[in-house]
Parts: sequence; C-alpha cells; structure tokens
Amino acid sequence: MPCRSTGSNNLRNILQRLNMYNLVFEKTNFTTDTGTCIDLFLTNNKSCVKSVDILSPFCSTHAPVCAEVNFKVNKEYTYKRTIRKYENANYKDFVSDLNNIDWNEHFHSCDNINDMYSQFLNIYSTNVNKYIPTKVVTIRPADKPFMNSTIRRKMRQRNRIHYKAKNTNNCIHWQKFRELRNEVIDLVRQSKEQYKQKLTKEITDKNIPPGKWWRIVKSISKLSKSREPTPFLKSEGQIFLHPVNKAELLNSHFSNISKIDVEPELPNNVPDPPFKMEEIIITEEEVLDQLKNLNCNKPSGPDGVSPRILKEIKSGIVKPLTLITLLDKLSAYGVDIDLNLILFGDQSMSIEDNVQIVKAVHECIKIQRDLYNEMYFIVQNQINFYFVCLYFILY
Repeated sequence: MPCRSTGSNNLRNILQRLNMYNLVFEKTNFTTDTGTCIDLFLTNNKSCVKSVDILSPFCSTHAPVCAEVNFKVNKEYTYKRTIRKYENANYKDFVSDLNNIDWNEHFHSCDNINDMYSQFLNIYSTNVNKYIPTKVVTIRPADKPFMNSTIRRKMRQRNRIHYKAKNTNNCIHWQKFRELRNEVIDLVRQSKEQYKQKLTKEITDKNIPPGKWWRIVKSISKLSKSREPTPFLKSEGQIFLHPVNKAELLNSHFSNISKIDVEPELPNNVPDPPFKMEEIIITEEEVLDQLKNLNCNKPSGPDGVSPRILKEIKSGIVKPLTLITLLDKLSAYGVDIDLNLILFGDQSMSIEDNVQIVKAVHECIKIQRDLYNEMYFIVQNQINFYFVCLYFILY
C-alpha cells in the first residue's frame, strides 16, 4: 500500500509532470512507534528496472533500498576498412581507357536496361580497381576525432617509460618520461588546433551536405537537446501537465485544422501541356552538365559508385550513361525498345537520331493498331446488324 505524508500530493504532481514513477512503497525509516517511506527510487522507464528490494536495516532507524537495473553497455570494437587513395589516382589513363571502349559492342548482348547497367558497372569497377589505389585503415570508434597514429605511438612510448621509471626509480628514466609526456601534450594541442581549423573550413564550404554541417556546428558550439520537460498546455480554461494529455490535445488540434470543410472545385477544361515527357530527348551535353555539377562530398550509393570518381571521369562515361538514360526513359513510357536498332541502326547517325526513328516507328505501330481495332469494331457491328435483319425476315 502506498505510503502517504504531508507533501505527498505535491510530490505526486511533480512526478506526474516529469513523467516519472516511484517504485518504492514500503517503509524505510522507522521510529519507536511508526514507519515512513522517505527513500524513493524514481524512473521514467519501468521496463529498465528488474527489481527493487528493501534490505535489512544497517542501523536502528533506517533500511537501504537496492535496485537491479536492466541495461547493457555496447562496446565499440575497432575494425578494418578499405578506402580509396583519390590523391594518387591516375584519372588520365582511366578516362583514356573508357574512351577506347566500344560501348555498343558491350551493350549488344544485353536484353534490357538492368543488363546494360550491370555491364557498365562491371567495366567501371574493373577500371576503378586498376587506376585508383586502396589502403586498409583501422577505425577506432572510441577515439577522439583529433587522434592520429603519431600521438598514439608517442603515448605508448610514454606509458612504457613511465612503467620502467616506477619500477627502477631511476632519475634518467624519470627525465625521459617527462620529455615524452611534454611531447605528447604538445602533439595533442597541435592536433586539436588543426582539427578546429579543419572544421571551420568545412563550415564555410557551400557544397557540404546540410546534415554534416549541422553535426559540425553542434560539435563546435556544444549544443545539445534540451532535457527540460515541455511546458504545460492550456485549452478551454483547463491546464494539461501529463505528456499523454498534451499529446492527445495536440493531436486533436492538428487533426481538426487539417480537415477541409469545402472541397475545392476542379477545373473542367484543363489545357494539354505543350510537351510530353516521352517527347523529350536527353543529349550527351545535358548528361555532361549533370556530371559536372555532382557534389563530391556526398557518399557513394548502394552500388558503390562514388560521385567524386564520376565527376573526375565524366568525359569517359558520358556516352554510356546517355544511352542508358535514354533507353530507361523510353521504356518507362511504354516505348518498345530495340537495342540493335538504336545501337547499330545507322552508323552515320547519332544515338539520339536512332532513338527518334525508334519512337517514330513505335508511333506508327500504335496508329496501325488503333486503326485495326476501329475497323474490327465497325465490321463486327455491321455483321451483327445483318443477323438481326435476317432474324426479323425469317420469323
């Protein structure tokens, strides 16, 4: 049974406002006549507490409270990762090899757009591994961002000489330890300063992603999420303190204001757009402009293609990407694609012209199919009319 005291109502209101719960209801303080509960265990998540027990009194008037908390600490282990050394890449030979590739020949055996992109991705990955070297680095999640291998090595030397100086108590060893200690302090200060300058430079970069920019600002300014509870809400003269009541009030408010009493009238005659999406042809110049505007700070996609590499080798991949984009766009709008006709239809014409021919043929086939359906409908109706007339004549 919950214990009660003079200020129990005030305490209960405070706990309700902070969304906290008390898990101790037994008497913990004793006198010769009475017992009271003055030791509390407060939590905002009951599932994290396994059990709460009242231990035997360690003095004549007081019993301690013991709680078993259920939580785990996940240790972050170091791991290896392979990264690209972009500063040592040979982009000149990379682009030269891509320009010497006969993309039409590679795409000739492909049946659909997915096969074409897989073929392109295989060629791209092979050349990336050939012309961009890699190195294996050790990632230590628990390290400070300014830590490097030099500081880590000096720290190990300092710790070894400190262990030796404590065991031998030799003045030479202690002097060596002080020198290494001061050297480590200087290296840490220099590394911190370089790290701050790097962050300041990244903040002024216009191409940095918004998420990364905010992470840097929070790390510099030490801003953190407010832990204070949300203020009370007042509606129709009533004050709401509990988080559940606040959530229900806000939910009701926003659901009511989002309702539209009168549906807007839709226009009757909507003019057709001047152009259709299937009529727009993508050229190599447009694809090249998009490759030039790529943001190198963005990470690679799920296929492992880096925007930084695409921007560096843009002149070597503009042709296959244009072809893949064109065919993907045509297939999205229901145009039957004949890869052989586009790739090998007329060698004297560009891919865009061959695509126009395929579209024209597709439109002719659609017109022919519509005419056939219309003629079939007329003939079928005429035959039905003859049968009806014959029925009335005979009967």
